[in-house]
Amino acid sequence: MKKKLKPRGIRCNNQAMIRACEKDNFEMVYIFLYYGFFIDDIELKPCTLLEKQRRASVYQGICPQKEKKWTFNLIQNRSNHDEQNDSLNNFKNFRATSKPAYLIADFKYNWECGKQLITDPITEAFHNAHLAQLCQKNIVEYKSKFEDVEMESMTFAVKMLDLCKNTEEASLILQNDLKMSHYFKPEVASKMPFARLQLAVADNHHDFVAHDFCQQVLRNCWLKSDVTGELIPWANTNLVDKLLYLLLSFIYLPINALLFIAYCIPYDYKRQPGFEYVARDCKYGNDPESDSCKKHSCVTSFLWPSYLFFTVPFNRFIASIIVHIIYMILIALVVVNPSDDPLVIDTDAYDIILPVVTVAYIIVDIQELLTEKKTKGEIMTKLSMFCSLFFHTLILLGMILRGVGFYIECWRYLNHTETEMFTVFNRCDLNDRHHPFLDKFRSPVVFGYSFLGIGMVIGALKILHWSMLMHNVCIVIISIKSVFKDILRVGLAFGFFLLSFSSGMKYIMELTKHQCKEEENKTLLHEAWSIEQSVNQFSTFRTAFKVSLWSIFDPGHPEVVGCSQGIPRYVAMMMWLIYQCIVVFILTNLMIAMMNSTLSNIHLDRVKQWKFARTGVWLK
Repeated sequence: MKKKLKPRGIRCNNQAMIRACEKDNFEMVYIFLYYGFFIDDIELKPCTLLEKQRRASVYQGICPQKEKKWTFNLIQNRSNHDEQNDSLNNFKNFRATSKPAYLIADFKYNWECGKQLITDPITEAFHNAHLAQLCQKNIVEYKSKFEDVEMESMTFAVKMLDLCKNTEEASLILQNDLKMSHYFKPEVASKMPFARLQLAVADNHHDFVAHDFCQQVLRNCWLKSDVTGELIPWANTNLVDKLLYLLLSFIYLPINALLFIAYCIPYDYKRQPGFEYVARDCKYGNDPESDSCKKHSCVTSFLWPSYLFFTVPFNRFIASIIVHIIYMILIALVVVNPSDDPLVIDTDAYDIILPVVTVAYIIVDIQELLTEKKTKGEIMTKLSMFCSLFFHTLILLGMILRGVGFYIECWRYLNHTETEMFTVFNRCDLNDRHHPFLDKFRSPVVFGYSFLGIGMVIGALKILHWSMLMHNVCIVIISIKSVFKDILRVGLAFGFFLLSFSSGMKYIMELTKHQCKEEENKTLLHEAWSIEQSVNQFSTFRTAFKVSLWSIFDPGHPEVVGCSQGIPRYVAMMMWLIYQCIVVFILTNLMIAMMNSTLSNIHLDRVKQWKFARTGVWLK
């Protein structure tokens, strides 16, 4: 195709090219690109501005038909600079450049011009989908339009994945993304084995993540040794063999850990590819007596599976679950304290092991958070990391408060006569029920045990995250998480009505708190809220808030306004009736309807939801 010169006296713009993109006409889009037309989408893609400027300056002489004077933007030709028109025109340009026809035509054009390719159609599709997600929050009036762009971009990426002939080609697509610097810092992106899949998980692209090729590639990496490449036949194993494998993994866990630390870690098997070749040649090769094989004699020994147990991601996952269960048992032992002598404060082995292990966990959590901090923006914000750090911090604080509290309170109990720790503990009389550490308002011991109790609950819930590998259990967990989001939305509205009505009724009924002589002889309980007949529950903010809060579980009770008479009583009763109608008839039924809608959407594609959740566990 020869280049045609621009006719003189004719004004050109790119509206026809935008229409060709909207119709997904690849041939027309390519012709427009060949003749120098260009769609400027920098308004919604500021991150690509420097790339476009650099590309235009470096390669201006390679493709002379794409000169700057030929590039017209739809925004530049408008006369109305209204903000709404700006948003509409920006969206039109962005939607046009997000069409598959434009992505493929632009890639082909740059390839034929001999340009250095800084992007590809799949990379651009992911980038456009990510920008569409951001624009849904920033430009709300076009939310539905940006949702269509996101859906079309990811549908195109899924279709490109369908064209792969085998898992090797699919693995190349998952591993490479030319715009990872837009989402992650280079030192983080280089450590991601499947960078594009990480981005798909972060942006919640369920169709792409749940694709058969993605799942097959991840399953192979999940069950394959990092050294030998051997696969664990987990999918084709019966239930009895699986249970036996888990049992043996638990029994031999200390031996496997010691052998791995003693051999594989010092050799740095992950960074030295020679370890992999030596392992394969010495085990399966023809020269096991060579010097390299003698150096790695463990390869041919019967302990070879134990040496490489932790080189399989699936085995590391099993080990992490086992260690966490042991950690929870330690917490339970500290709380129950079965080895303590009656009425004597003593130190047991688990009282020492638990803080040491907790400190190690906290160090690991901080390292993960520091690594996570190197990522850009909100893409890789992981709430689970903060929950894990919070969980281990609670356990450590509980242990510190428990130990320090026992010592301080016993030291005070002995009137400061002893300072040596063991002497203080031995002389401390726990049979005295007036002991200061039993005072719940002062004692750090009570706070310590409270933190340990909260930590036990969070640690038990952490196991649910790992159970997402099981299909039946995973759907229940996903449903619970999604339902909690609906509860939070309705809870915000409930909190608004709660504060409004409780404050208003408090100011109304405050004027009548001395009208009833019967109320003067009655005392409201401050420890826990309770309804007393003909007692004004709105005399203080505390009681007004309590009665309004707990009425959601026990509606009604008009007697909470007390025994006063007059206008304030009837106004308060009317407001109480309106509040009860809002809570019982509107908010409660609204929450139930939202929960039903959420659960129905989840169960429509429950297999896809499970695959997506399982991928998150695999990648972590």
